[in-house]
Amino acid sequence: MKDEIFSYIVRGVNISDFFVLSEGDFQGKFYNSATLPAALNSKLCLDFEEFMSSTILGRVKSGSLLVWGKVGSVQPPHLILPITVESTKPRMCNDERF
Repeated sequence: MKDEIFSYIVRGVNISDFFVLSEGDFQGKFYNSATLPAALNSKLCLDFEEFMSSTILGRVKSGSLLVWGKVGSVQPPHLILPITVESTKPRMCNDERF
């Protein structure tokens, strides 16, 4: 156990090591694999483009979000917690149903 924790500190954690084969149907998408089907960000975000952009840029500046690369030049991540907006506040949220 001690060696395992030390390896996480030195090499980081590979989350794929913790995936478990699952199958089911979620909102009309069938899956039978260790990873869930990719999910898209909410279309509601389009109505809050300026708010979303400033929120994301603020989180990049604070270090709570990392930049993977320029849009269109890198493969986007497989989203499991897509972004949505609570329009009455507004605030950025993860859609954790996925």
